[in-house]
Amino acid sequence: MVEDGGKLVASAETEVNPDGTQEVASFTEGPFVAATDLAVKAARKLPQLAAIGFELRLLRVPARYLMALWLHSPAADLLVPLPPSPIGKEGEPVLPAVFFSDLAGLAATATPPP
Repeated sequence: MVEDGGKLVASAETEVNPDGTQEVASFTEGPFVAATDLAVKAARKLPQLAAIGFELRLLRVPARYLMALWLHSPAADLLVPLPPSPIGKEGEPVLPAVFFSDLAGLAATATPPP
């Protein structure tokens, strides 16, 4: 998350180069920035994750304009859809099986391109 004077203004993603160094891969503004920040803060308060810890990942499905926090631990994974989410459940921790079932349902009802 990128802040300016204590105010959240954007997000940046990095990637690992073949030599192991990190570099900025993308820089983004828009509705998912604030949604990501709120979801991360809420995820840190989840009691089921406080005891085990988790790795924070981001799942992006551009074709459905869908982003979700992916909370990964060796014990379990949870996905938290970010608003605006075409599958709903915004800000709610969802088991992967439920998340992907909802996503498959959305894909099944989508109109194919001409």
